[in-house]
Amino acid sequence: MRIGELARLTGKSVATLRYYEQLNLLASNRTKSGYRDYASEAVERVRFIARAQERGFSLEEIAGTLALCDRGRSPCGMVAKVAREKIAELERQIAALQSRHAVLTEAIRHWETGQLADSPFCPMLDTTPIERNGVNMARKVEVFTAGCPLCEPVVEMVQRLACPSYDVAVYNVKNDANAVERARAAGVARLPMVLVDGKPAECCQVGPVTEAGLRTAGIGA
Repeated sequence: MRIGELARLTGKSVATLRYYEQLNLLASNRTKSGYRDYASEAVERVRFIARAQERGFSLEEIAGTLALCDRGRSPCGMVAKVAREKIAELERQIAALQSRHAVLTEAIRHWETGQLADSPFCPMLDTTPIERNGVNMARKVEVFTAGCPLCEPVVEMVQRLACPSYDVAVYNVKNDANAVERARAAGVARLPMVLVDGKPAECCQVGPVTEAGLRTAGIGA
């Protein structure tokens, strides 16, 4: 089948299917006219990729799973290992969300009981890690990388500097479509990039990322 038909049957765009081929997730033959020609099994393969992504697997992880399948080996052992790691990460995220929920609930309680005074900048939305009137608001830090040797030290630096009250998210845009979408939405134009409360750290825009620059942006301050 041609790529347009595969796109129609799977609900994926032609561009996405071509991207899958670039990552060796999908294969096609070429007709004499140069058109891509897919086997009927490609439909279920693309649907498998979509289901795996919905469960939080990156395209890189899915590629490894499919490579084992293509060699006639069961990928379940590898999938179980990755799934355990993802469960641990989900538990950390759940804990962070519960903490954020508790902070916001407490902020509302302080407001409703008159313990927060009116001010030009509402203390309920003050996201600095400084405790104000008994309310400690966490900061959101996002790190965008290409999974390369130049990016990894930045990730390690951010994680080392950020205290437990920081909400740190790392996005690898190399093989993760969700990370690419988040980067586009955030206006990320270069890598590595660190956003603090949605704003790019200045050191990421003008030169190499340094510890001093991250501290100036508020990480570890």
